[in-house]
Amino acid sequence: MFSGDFDRRRAKRVQAGPLTVSMYPQDGVLLDVSESGACIRVRSPQSLDESLAFVVRWNDESILLRGRMVRTALHRAQTTSHAELPRVEHRIAVEFQNLPEDSLERLRRLVRANA
Repeated sequence: MFSGDFDRRRAKRVQAGPLTVSMYPQDGVLLDVSESGACIRVRSPQSLDESLAFVVRWNDESILLRGRMVRTALHRAQTTSHAELPRVEHRIAVEFQNLPEDSLERLRRLVRANA
């Protein structure tokens, strides 16, 4: 993902998806998550330190999460045809902040279920 991320993470991330992430102005895909943050794939770049609020859908539950974007990286996804150009995507790292207790409990269940 991001070079050097492992050293900066406060909690081990798990691959819980891909899961759909609903946020404004664009939706994304949750690639990995921990109790302290997540990596999300989006089509357009976001601004560093931007505050984000988003909903992750998992096991018929909606988990409202919020935080700030701490890193972003350009990623080129492979395509299936040689004639196509690679898709450009962005991966953003979000550090969770001020999560409501019910969201934190749902997030903990998600992480434990995928550990």
